[in-house]
Amino acid sequence: MFRKKINCRLIAAFAVLAAIFLVACPNDDSEPLEDPPPSPLVNFKVNDAGNAFENTGTNTEVPAPTVVNGEFKTVNGLKVFNTGGTKSDTQSEIPWWEGNYWDDYTDIGYVDLGVATGNLLGTLESFTIETYLKLPADAQVDRVGQYVWAFADQIAPTNAVWLNYREFTFLIKDAAKDPTDESVIAGWDAASPLHGLDTWHHLLVTKDSTTAVIYLDGEVVVNGPSTYLTTVFASGTLDTNYLGKPCYDPGVYDQGLFGTLFYSFAIYGEALSANLVKELYQDGPINTLRN
Repeated sequence: MFRKKINCRLIAAFAVLAAIFLVACPNDDSEPLEDPPPSPLVNFKVNDAGNAFENTGTNTEVPAPTVVNGEFKTVNGLKVFNTGGTKSDTQSEIPWWEGNYWDDYTDIGYVDLGVATGNLLGTLESFTIETYLKLPADAQVDRVGQYVWAFADQIAPTNAVWLNYREFTFLIKDAAKDPTDESVIAGWDAASPLHGLDTWHHLLVTKDSTTAVIYLDGEVVVNGPSTYLTTVFASGTLDTNYLGKPCYDPGVYDQGLFGTLFYSFAIYGEALSANLVKELYQDGPINTLRN
C-alpha cells in the first residue's frame, strides 16, 4: 500500500512537470513570438491644439519641424497638415514629352524637417521612415518632383536620401563614393495601380546595410540592393530636409505635392521586419483616417 501511494505521487508529480514543460516549450510548429514595434526616435505629429508639429519620439533633442504655407485641419478627430496650394490657369509643356502639359501651382506648403533630423539620419546604418499621407483625386502623380520626403546637402543636391511617390523610388546619392545615383525603383507600370488617390495610405521605407524595402499599406511594393549608407554623411551634411517638397528649385518638374494631407512622419533606429510593418499598419490610425 505504501509503495502504491509513492507511485501515485510520483506519477502526479511527473504529470505536473510535463504540463509545465509543454506550456513553457511549445512545439516547433507554433508561430514564433515577436516583440512589438520599437518606439520611433522622432515622431512628428500635429499637436492637440492643431497649430504646429511636435516631436513625440524618444529623441527629445530633435526639435519639432516648422511649416511653410499650407494649413492645419482635422480629419475624423485627428489633426493633420494640408500642403494646400493654388492651381494656376496656366500649364507648362513637358520638355521631353512634346504636346503634353502639367498644371502649374503656386504656394504649395511643406514641412521643413530641420538640420537636427538630417543629423540623426546620418548616424543610422539601419533605419525605417514612416508617414501617412493622402493625395487628392486630381494629383498628377506621373509628373517629376512628387517627393514624399527628401534629405539633401543643398538644392540640386550631390548628397541626398529621398522617397519619390511617382515611381516609388528610394534613393541614396553619395557624391564621394560614386557620382551616379543608387536607386530602388518599382517603375510606373508596377506602381501606378497602387497609388490609390483620394485615400489615406501608410507609406514606409526600411533600410539596412544591404537592402531597402518600400511598403504601401503593410505590403511590399519593391525591394532591392542598397549598399550606400547614410552614416557616410558628416554632421550638417543633410541640412536641406523636407516633407512634401523636393530638394530642387521649383519649376516645370518640382512643384511639390499639391493638396496633400500628412498625418505624421517618424524615423525608427532599425530596419523593421515585414511583420512589424504590417502590425504598424493594422494597429495604426489608418482606419480612423479613412472613415
